[in-house]
Amino acid sequence: MGKRVSVLVMALATLALLVGLAMAQNPITFQVDMSVQMEAGNFNPQVDSVVVRGNFNGWTGADPLLTDADNDSIFVGVFDVGPAGFNAGDTIEYKFVMLKNDGSVVWESIPNRKAEVAGGPQTLPVVFWDDNPGGMDVEVTFQCNMGVQIQFGFFDPTTDILDVRGDFNGWSGGWNLAPNIFDPDLYQGKFLISQVAAPKTFGYKYTHNHGGQTNWEEPLSTGGGNRSFTVTGNEQDLDGNGVPDLVLDTVFWNDVTPDLVFLDTTDVIMEVDMRPAYAFLAINGQIISAAPSGAVETSIDSVLIAGSSGQGVQPDLVWVWDNLNNPSLILPLKMNDDGVNGDMAAGDSVWSITLTFLPGASAIPTYKYGINAHDNEAGFAKNHQENVKTSGARHCDEFGEQDTLYTSVWSYGSPKCGAPVGINDPASLDVPESYKLFQNYPNPFNPSTTISYALTRTADVRLEVFNLLGQKVRTLVNGRVAPGVHNVVWDGRDDAGRELASGVYIYRLKANNFTETHKMILMK
Repeated sequence: MGKRVSVLVMALATLALLVGLAMAQNPITFQVDMSVQMEAGNFNPQVDSVVVRGNFNGWTGADPLLTDADNDSIFVGVFDVGPAGFNAGDTIEYKFVMLKNDGSVVWESIPNRKAEVAGGPQTLPVVFWDDNPGGMDVEVTFQCNMGVQIQFGFFDPTTDILDVRGDFNGWSGGWNLAPNIFDPDLYQGKFLISQVAAPKTFGYKYTHNHGGQTNWEEPLSTGGGNRSFTVTGNEQDLDGNGVPDLVLDTVFWNDVTPDLVFLDTTDVIMEVDMRPAYAFLAINGQIISAAPSGAVETSIDSVLIAGSSGQGVQPDLVWVWDNLNNPSLILPLKMNDDGVNGDMAAGDSVWSITLTFLPGASAIPTYKYGINAHDNEAGFAKNHQENVKTSGARHCDEFGEQDTLYTSVWSYGSPKCGAPVGINDPASLDVPESYKLFQNYPNPFNPSTTISYALTRTADVRLEVFNLLGQKVRTLVNGRVAPGVHNVVWDGRDDAGRELASGVYIYRLKANNFTETHKMILMK
């Protein structure tokens, strides 16, 4: 009996092995030509991967991972569909998938590929990604008006060269534009871009060599970033030479049109309200600068204005965090909060510097502020670009207003670089249109701050201060108050006259059925 059981077990094991071998003998070799995607910059074999996903592997995973052993741009991988239950005569469905270095996953856009399992080893034909065997050629006409630059001596048409650089030429020079014979301010150039896997978007900028250096434009329309255009694949052949054409719209250098420049030498006092940064430090204890420095700021020892060089501004702006080893360039860009050299008031958290804009300088310069000479106001390329010419003798910004780094502690849009509405403002004597509790000023403060509120009619008013535990520490107003804008000074003390510790406090206004609260920071 034992012998029969043993024979039966061996027979079953042999049968299972044979079944397993039968299931494991349907390896399929997949092949995809990635040359077009590599040429278009959509696939970098050094850091990206290509895999096959289908109904045989649950449309997931990285098996099979395709490789290019002979560097011919054809990526090959083998997957045995037998163990997944696919045998001769069955149909598999699949797509090629790119696993990008940035973590994104890109699938082919065509319908699922299909193949019939032949049984045994099988090699599928080489296909192109998305069945796109090659890109199209297109002639692109670039057009840039240099009239403003020529008028004010920032570009010399007799010696200087204007070119275009972008994704299509490796951001290198040599694609030079020439003046139009009927309009010498207009520079144009038509260039052939080959093997474009449309639709494809290209980034680019214009550059010129005035002053013996490469000057890159900082377009207003892109916040200083790259311009772009898209080859859709639907371009028409406009000149009959057999190649489709794409004619880009004419732009001005930096998007600065004649009405956006200074005509005369003009001084503008640039002010930045640093209260968002002071508030952030008070609550979080530190501000971390952008890479690559990653500098950690625990105090505001200095504030500097920075920007692109060569904008027709004195002192010449530079990106100060890129020139830390050249103090002669960055020291002239230090601002002050000392009540001198154009600064309105010492210690009010508004830092100032006087910039001289020369004739021809853009009224919308590219600039940014930095604490302690580091890049910590906003993200990369998130610069200020506002018309400082319309601001009169002064132009004010709020630190970080062009990004979201400080919105956790600061609500932008309130009066900046000065007292809130209602303080020293004769217009505030009129009856307001709505109830309102204003942000205190200054904030952060030491030793005192002013809180303003507006009433549309006579009301029973309670204005109180609380700590973060919700404990009331001071009653500032408790009684009937007439309509209008009213200002109350808090000296940082509680109801018993004791000085309170540094920290965040909440003040609340109750007037009839109206309630509003704000945060303020006492710093010592």
